[in-house]
Order: sequence, then C-alpha cells, then structure tokens
Amino acid sequence: MAHLSNIISELEKKFHTSIENHMGNMPDIDAICFLKGNCYRQSFPQKNVLYAEYTRQLKDDLSQLRAIPELQYSPLLLIGGTMPEGTSVPGVLHTPDELPLMEVFNTVQEEILRYHRLKDKREELFHSLHSGYGLSSLAHVAHSFLGNPITICDTSFSIIAASPAISDKQNLEEKCGRLYLREPYFQNMLKKKIVEHIYTSTQPYLTMLDEYYPWVFQPVRIHHAAVGYICVRGTVRPFTEDDLEFINIFAQMVSIEMQKDATYVHPTGQNYEYFLTELLDGHLSRTDYIIPYLIRLGRPLAPYYTLMLLLRDSEQRQSQYFKSHYDQLLSILPGCMVALFRGELTVLLPSSTHEPFSEYSLERFQTFLKLNQMQACISYSYTNIGESTVYYQQVRELADMVSKDESRKSQPMVYYKDCFFEHLLQQLSNKRMLKASVHPDILHILDYDQQNNTEYATTLHTYLTYNQNATLTAAKLHIHKSTFFYRLGKMQDLFNLNLNDTSLLFAYDYSFRVLQFLQ
Repeated sequence: MAHLSNIISELEKKFHTSIENHMGNMPDIDAICFLKGNCYRQSFPQKNVLYAEYTRQLKDDLSQLRAIPELQYSPLLLIGGTMPEGTSVPGVLHTPDELPLMEVFNTVQEEILRYHRLKDKREELFHSLHSGYGLSSLAHVAHSFLGNPITICDTSFSIIAASPAISDKQNLEEKCGRLYLREPYFQNMLKKKIVEHIYTSTQPYLTMLDEYYPWVFQPVRIHHAAVGYICVRGTVRPFTEDDLEFINIFAQMVSIEMQKDATYVHPTGQNYEYFLTELLDGHLSRTDYIIPYLIRLGRPLAPYYTLMLLLRDSEQRQSQYFKSHYDQLLSILPGCMVALFRGELTVLLPSSTHEPFSEYSLERFQTFLKLNQMQACISYSYTNIGESTVYYQQVRELADMVSKDESRKSQPMVYYKDCFFEHLLQQLSNKRMLKASVHPDILHILDYDQQNNTEYATTLHTYLTYNQNATLTAAKLHIHKSTFFYRLGKMQDLFNLNLNDTSLLFAYDYSFRVLQFLQ
C-alpha cells in the first residue's frame, strides 16, 4: 500500500496544485475509486481506499461527511470548486483546481504500483539476505532494480562488492588483490564534501561528481558508526525519488549483511578504522600506498610505531560497549589508532623515538589498565609501517604466551623485548634437541649443586641476568659483595670457567633461558 502523503506529494507535483488536508494520521492506500460516476461505483467507504470526486457532485452531501468516521482510514479527495465555510472535515482532501479526474486516477494508480514494485524488490533483498548469498548477491538485486551500476565500499575506500563487475582503471587501482580509489578521485570526493556526508549522514546524497552523469552516495552504518558506503552511478538512466528510497533500504540490508563479518561488528566510528584493519590484515604493505592514506586521514608518517594488544577477562570480552575505552585511549595516547580487531582491542601507537610512551602517558596508561582490569602486550617498536601485520602477529603470539604463563598474568604491561627469547624457543618443535643444546658447563654446575647442596648455578644465572654487575648480583642474592667474589672465584676453579669469553657467556645465558623455558 502506498502512503497517502506520497500520493498527495505526487499529485501536487504533477498538476502544480495544492491539496488541503485535515488528516491526523496519514493512512496507507491500496486503491483509488470514484465516489460517483458511470465506471467506478462501490459502497462507501472501504478501508485503505482513496475516493475521488468533483466537489460540485457532492455539494448537497458535504454536511453529511462529518458523520462518516471511516474517513480517517478511507479519505475523500474533492476536486475543484470551493468548500463551503465551516465544512472542513478530517479525512477530506480538497484542491480548488479542476483536475482531470481520469488523470488523477492514473497518477494515484502509478504511485500505488510504484510502491508495490519497491515492496517486491525489498522482499527480494530480504530473501537474498536471509539465504546468506552475501554482498555480491545483494548488489545484483539492487542493480536489477536501479538499472545503474552499483558499488559497495568500506571506509578504507576499497571495493567489497559491485554489480556489474567493474574495472575502472582511471579511478581505481589494484593493491594486494583489492581495488582502491585513486588519489585524485578521493580528493574530488573530499572537495564535493562526499566524505563528510558519509561520516555524518544517514540519507542518500545525490551529486554531480563529474560533468558527465549524476552520482548517489549512501552511507552504511552499524550502531550509528559509518562502516562503508554505497555508490550508484547514473550512467544508464536518471535517478528518481523511488531510487533514493530504495538505496536507503538497500543500505540497511548491507549493514545487516556486514554484521555477519566480525570485522564490522564493533565499529569505532573513527575515520581510520578500516585503514587500520587493512594494515593489520596485510592488505596494505607498500609505504608508497600507505602514505597517501595517512595524508587523507590527516596523520603524518611517524618515525616509529608500536602495536599493543589489550587483553580482557572473559566477562569483559562479552561486553558490547567499547566506546568509553576508545575515547579514553585516544585521550591518553594522542595520535594513536584504536580498533576492535579479531576480538581484541588493538592500538597502533606512533612515536618520535623508539620509546612508545612519555613518562606522563605511561603513568596514565598504567592507571587505565588497572581501572579496566586489562593487560597490555606490547610489540617491538618498528620504523616501516608497512610491516605492521608482522608486528601484529608478534604481539598476538606474545599474548598467547602470556595466557599460558602464570608468572606474567599479573603484570599490567608485558613487552616483547622481555620475552623474545622464549618466543624464539617456542618456534622449535623438537624439545629433546632443544635440551641437548644446553651448554655442558651448565649441566655440570647443576649436577654439582644437586650433589653438594650449593647454589653456584643460581649465582651464575643471577650474575648474567644483571649484566655481570657484582653489586646488583650480591644484593639480589642477599650476600655481601666480597662473598659474591669469593663464590665467583671458587666457581672458576671448580668448573674451569672463563668469564671473560663473551661467546661463552652468551652460551651460558642461552642455556639458562632454555632450561627455564623447558620447565
């Protein structure tokens, strides 16, 4: 059924007239009939039917219209003439112009048929959505209704579906197997305020992006955040009001379909979000491709980057509300990018030095972790932003290690630099060969300690851990410095150790780490 307000609007537009109405709620209309006439006579009134007649034909009956409560569901359109003063009746529409009754009938019928066509195509979209055919199928259904080419993009301005398939070498370029907008095209979108519309509106935007044909851009939103947009090029036929209404409905279907992909379930609403996910997924790896995107986002290329994964307990992980975390992190770490990537809060932190935090930001970040009961796993700092996917994998595997290490679960911040060796050892599958790589001097010292109840292995391990600093080592072992030197000399005599050989010291340090890992 067509909405009465749309019918009134269409009649006013076509006949350049004004229709006075005193309707409260505008009903839906399924048919139009003549109230009197030779061709169309029906009992009056039937629900959801618009009746039409010339005012002069009913002038003797106007006073009786107030007694017909059904007019609120079955309005009456009176054409031509004037309504007697004081006869304004809810449910009665009136135009003073003498419109041709048959053309009015045809116009209303066309509006009703338009509505049914739109309804049928909407149901076809629902069927495609319910059947799980994906975005490409939805795009095909939309194209069959609109006639004009249709493209679905995410907010990294890469194409995720299109109908028909496109290969526009002038405006698109292929990167890592995906099509992206070329820089001049994007700059044109900025100039025409199309990008601004995508992030701030929910309605379709009809514009002339170039001088050849009109374009429609429709934002796609999830939880009020823009996750993509629909672009329809008017190369086949001009756009109608029906098209714009359909495109808006289509965007809602695309939003539902995109929510089946975990990537889009918890959008931040930040304009960098899908740039970051593309980066972490490895779809963006070349710096010459990445720098223009950073410029678009208003972000300079930083000398250093660090990736962080913020781990939460299972209860927090079920929460759907991450907005406050995003806002806090953006305040604490200016310039960072935050996204929910593969189920975890992930932060890309730029910095001017290899140290990711200032003293002030570190203190605030530690407080944030404590208040939100989170643990941060932190990658090495790196200089090539195109390698972000590698460092994401590094910090992801660090998080897996931490989850299995009870001694580290209580640490609010875990740095990869403190765990790199254990991570390296984890890559080795043959644990027997790994144990066989322990230096025999260390095995000899351990055997001696076990047989003689001494602590030479602990002494040597502590000495190496504290970078051969005698003062720190003695303090850690709770012995006097002179006692430590005596013990060190005794070890050299007993085990024939050469503690001036740096290669040997590395082998000893390695051996202790291997044994610690195997335990």
